[in-house]
Amino acid sequence: MPDTSNVSTQFSLANSHALISDLFKPHPWFYWTDFLATYSVGVFCFQQVRGGSLLVPQQGFQGTVSQAVYFVVSGLLFYRAAMFIHEVVHQRSNDDLRAFHVVWNLLCGIPFLIPSFVYLTHIDHHRRKHFGTEQDGEYLPLEHQQSWRILFYLSWSFVIPSLAVVRFFVLTPLAWIVPGVRNFVHQRASSMVMDPSYIRPLPTPQTLRVIYIQEFACFVWCLSIAIIFQFFLVGRRFRS
Repeated sequence: MPDTSNVSTQFSLANSHALISDLFKPHPWFYWTDFLATYSVGVFCFQQVRGGSLLVPQQGFQGTVSQAVYFVVSGLLFYRAAMFIHEVVHQRSNDDLRAFHVVWNLLCGIPFLIPSFVYLTHIDHHRRKHFGTEQDGEYLPLEHQQSWRILFYLSWSFVIPSLAVVRFFVLTPLAWIVPGVRNFVHQRASSMVMDPSYIRPLPTPQTLRVIYIQEFACFVWCLSIAIIFQFFLVGRRFRS
């Protein structure tokens, strides 16, 4: 029998990582196929709920079973497509996925008002020195909280979409023109985290350039939606 008494001391975490290092290499074709298929089917299902493309007025909820099913499926698929932000952030330095990062932001990140920069803080969640500290915005010990705090946390899902519109349609231009607002917006309103008290560190000049580009795109998207909404609203009043 071989002597295994010293195996535990000789085999380190680095050794185990080396054994499976090939499993950490991403395959771009898999990312593209998975995301585009998920997103395309989600768009198709959403169109069935609306009764047509985004360029036609909403038909309203007719109470049909098929419309309800399409609504649920589209929501789940769009949620899955949005969760690719995790891979976008973790693979942000991968040259093979650089185009994927851009396309994901254009198709999903910008329209859903979750551009990839809001999730860059996720990296701190994986750092040993930051995990579970005030520098980890994704750590929230709910088991030690009172019941009302837990319910309050769960209610954020209904509030955050509106706050995202305020962030990119109102606070973004203010951050451009009002001195001092930029730091507040970045530290308090630019992170997709669990802890509401989290304060995001100020960005490097390189990261700030990325933020400017992505938040400008989000602002233009919000402005476009507002203009289209006004166009349909005025058109409906004119027809009536």
